[in-house]
Amino acid sequence: MKASRQAPPASAIKWLIATLLLIAMPHFLHLPAWLSMLFIAVLGWRLMNSLRGWPLPEHHLLLRVAHIGLALTAVILVIAHYGMTIARDAGVAMLTVLLAFKLLETKDIRDYYLSCFLAFFLIATQFFFQESMLIVLLMIVSVLLLTSCMISVNDTHSSIHQRLKTSGVLLLQATPMMVLLFVLFPRVPGPLWGVANEYIDVADSMPSGMTLGGLPSLPQGQTGIAEAMHVGRISDLVQSDAIAFRVRFVDNLIPPHHLLYWRGPVLWHTDGEQWQPLTDDSQAFQPDISFDDQQRYDYTMTLERHNQRWLFALDMPDSTPQQIHATITSEGSLIGSEVIRKRSQFSLSSIPDYQFNADHEPLLKHALKLPDDEHPQSRQLA
Repeated sequence: MKASRQAPPASAIKWLIATLLLIAMPHFLHLPAWLSMLFIAVLGWRLMNSLRGWPLPEHHLLLRVAHIGLALTAVILVIAHYGMTIARDAGVAMLTVLLAFKLLETKDIRDYYLSCFLAFFLIATQFFFQESMLIVLLMIVSVLLLTSCMISVNDTHSSIHQRLKTSGVLLLQATPMMVLLFVLFPRVPGPLWGVANEYIDVADSMPSGMTLGGLPSLPQGQTGIAEAMHVGRISDLVQSDAIAFRVRFVDNLIPPHHLLYWRGPVLWHTDGEQWQPLTDDSQAFQPDISFDDQQRYDYTMTLERHNQRWLFALDMPDSTPQQIHATITSEGSLIGSEVIRKRSQFSLSSIPDYQFNADHEPLLKHALKLPDDEHPQSRQLA
């Protein structure tokens, strides 16, 4: 009999069950309660097989049918809970379900290895949700235990202490390669489950009802700021805890709090439900900006990817950045020539004391325009 077809020792199965429970416990905080209970129940079934000899699905046809039916039911429940969504939460839930049922049907060393490999993926998914030091330490322990599980099927006569020692040595030997990959491996801007706007055509070609998780509803950006705003959904703009940008002022000369207004996209037109920016035709002129005070603030802006063209600037920039080709629009916004698809850094200078189109305001008609059949109280007030 080939070694890969040999049944793993009962002690190795019990060791793996305990390790999987430790790995999955942090996920119980954000997984549905029924899925966590199902995971524990399936692991308990496999544990009772090792302790009391409970039959497994491979032993009886009826149990095999029940096993398949329970697995399909779990997949259907995950889809019903999360929808047809390719996203972080749905993916982690599906991985947890598959790992539990894979362990239940493990009958040889090859299956045992596959369960361990799936568990390594589940460990990595912990960092999708939090990156605290407690989680880091817990995951280091989980990797140590999981590696010792793989050692246990190759060295059945070793003690737990010997397996943990060997596992620790292997991890220490792998540390230089880990550090090298951390330094040299290119970093993907934004979360792995996020999908940039350049993949909208992929989403449009997907079956009806299926979505790409993490894909913002057009034309919403990923920092919580959008190029369109629906009435009644203003609170959505402040719910994102993602960093929009970072600023470092030259010589630590920081403006007073009342001057820390950062100009981004400006919305003018409304149909009563949605606000939109000006069209390109409405911005076919340069604004007349006169600066009354020469108190200039120089700073370096680090802007996170948001898949739009607009840039943030301290109100009001007196020039455009040299690192990015951009223009100041007729409304005073700073617009780049290309979409910001990666973290970008540029230098700016701003003067807060200024006058905007002091002699003539060509955009006044846009600011006062309202839909014909909307906002009767606003019209009466005006």
